[in-house]
Amino acid sequence: MNKLEEIIHHKRLEVEVKKIETPLSFITSRTLYSRKILSLIECIRTAETGFGIIAEFKRRSPSVGTVNETVDPVETSRKYVLNGAAAISVLTDEKYFGGTLDDLERVRTAVTIPVLRKDFIIDEYQLHEAKAYGADAVLLIADVLPKDELEHLFDRAFELGLECLVEIYDSSHIEKLDFEKMKLIGINNRDLRTFEVDLHHTRDIIQKLPDDILVISESGIQSNDDIKLVQSFGAQGVLIGEWYMKNIRPFIKICGITNIEDALVAAELETDAVGFIFYEQSPRYINPKQAAAIIQHLPESIHPVGVFVNHPRNVIEDIINETGIRIVQLHGDELPHECRYDSVHVWKAIRPMNGDEIGITNGYNVDAFLFDTFEKNKYGGTGATGNWKLAQATAQKYRVILSGGLNPDNITEAVSIVKPFGVDINSGVESEPGKKDKQKLEELFTILTSHKKRGKEVLHVSSNEIHRNRRTNRSGE
Repeated sequence: MNKLEEIIHHKRLEVEVKKIETPLSFITSRTLYSRKILSLIECIRTAETGFGIIAEFKRRSPSVGTVNETVDPVETSRKYVLNGAAAISVLTDEKYFGGTLDDLERVRTAVTIPVLRKDFIIDEYQLHEAKAYGADAVLLIADVLPKDELEHLFDRAFELGLECLVEIYDSSHIEKLDFEKMKLIGINNRDLRTFEVDLHHTRDIIQKLPDDILVISESGIQSNDDIKLVQSFGAQGVLIGEWYMKNIRPFIKICGITNIEDALVAAELETDAVGFIFYEQSPRYINPKQAAAIIQHLPESIHPVGVFVNHPRNVIEDIINETGIRIVQLHGDELPHECRYDSVHVWKAIRPMNGDEIGITNGYNVDAFLFDTFEKNKYGGTGATGNWKLAQATAQKYRVILSGGLNPDNITEAVSIVKPFGVDINSGVESEPGKKDKQKLEELFTILTSHKKRGKEVLHVSSNEIHRNRRTNRSGE
């Protein structure tokens, strides 16, 4: 018995036990079972970059062992979204991949893009599970399903409103596929029996598929060159798991930007966000016109953040419209009802005074809390480090952006203790207020991205190039 046969044998036993322990009537009564399903196919086709990335959450696999056992599915999936993922794949097999249906549900509640349940689906019961825990689509593996079972599960999924990513490895599996119905095909570059990987499987099989089929290349993507290779074969998307899971680093914001030179250095280092402080008493104040001019030169992948301190709402809205900032960071004494904006994301800065955060976040419905240090009558950053143990406790409950005196000397300790969603860097990488030190910036990014490079360039591909590659390779030119 090879590994795949072992997995399927165990899966059949597992499903039979589940049917007894958790009746179908209980599964179908769950709240998520009746939610509106999102289209995975449509999100791949309309991906902002012209190329669909399905980013995967998994803790381990039989082929490589432990991938990342400690990551949180909610924060991981949110980072995937911020970096342009079109969809999230969640491994739910527990014995061999360390996944759970709870992982699936937590991801579903954390993101607003399609979620794929990736498992060894061999029974209709699992389709109901997928729907009940928030999946929009499921993986069907042609290699483990006879043609009639594959068609039955596909049809039943369709009746339940679920889409299917139908996976094949060998060209002999093509005869199982009904291309009148099955329009989303995954080509697995990993042999599930031997776990050997060959990206050229995508090339070999895609040439045998109809032109109107949406093809996702799966497994073995480890670099931007790999992405370009499968693009050249005509794939319209990829499913990436181990590479992303091993290479997660905090969301990075460089704040207090006052000039185009510093902004472009931060962009070159692949920061996730840059912050502009519109608080006039700050030594890093910038006026909206100057900020707008800088933002025009930033890549679309970088999020412009506006920092405000007790500004009137109409002033904030005018600056949003003038500059194009996408995140509003409220750093003053704003009340919960003052932190609601429809057109942008909102971060609320919190500054615990007495080493106690209890109640300080109550009532706020924001995208993240920026955890800063308190100094009386001083807003917009104090330059002092805060209570990281307190920040750690807060980060266990909320999405936290850690701020306050972070620099190349303390960033490793801060991140390892707090485990924040992101970090906000300002004075710790400056030569003087409002002027960043390029060497300190480079040092900080080297520390944060050492062995943790996200391959962000993968998420920003020319749609024209992809269209050209697909047309050329399908026609055999």
